[in-house]
Amino acid sequence: MKTFLKAASLVLALGFASHANAGLLLEPYLGYESSEIKIGTSTDKVTGPALGLRAGYKMPMMLWFALDYSMITGGTAKNDSGGADDKIDSSNLYFDVGFDLPVLARVWAGYGLARSYKATPDTGSSSEIKLESPLKVGIGFTFLPIVSVNLEYFMSKAKEATVGSATIDYGSYDTRDNNGLILSVSAPFNL
Repeated sequence: MKTFLKAASLVLALGFASHANAGLLLEPYLGYESSEIKIGTSTDKVTGPALGLRAGYKMPMMLWFALDYSMITGGTAKNDSGGADDKIDSSNLYFDVGFDLPVLARVWAGYGLARSYKATPDTGSSSEIKLESPLKVGIGFTFLPIVSVNLEYFMSKAKEATVGSATIDYGSYDTRDNNGLILSVSAPFNL
């Protein structure tokens, strides 16, 4: 048992020592989003490539803070009732707090400052869905010195939609959820 405790202490100390630098964190990432928007009895399945950047500050004790902006351009939304697919563009801004573990893994949580989807059907006018209370959690694994594979789960509530000049308030709907996953590859640079 003493040997195990000594070995665990050594691994932990080396982990803290190897991450003892503080400074700017820049992390571009490329990923794929798969999510659902459920409003009332209607469900849209959203898929598309996600492009983003985390920019923030990394503390000496493996703690980091970052603004996280991501977007989808040219994604698709398929409604469960059939019909043509809509083209989806989205923009998201989160404030993330993360922790780098000494075992080549890291975890983080984010609070959404802004999140919206813009749907453009083949015919008709486009609509924009604004979301409120967005939260996300993520985990990343580093396989190469500057390459991380990440999985994020996010959840939010649909607030309102703007179709043309009309605004639809979703506050009275029992179901108005937006949940999904983003699988991404990133390059976290600590400068």
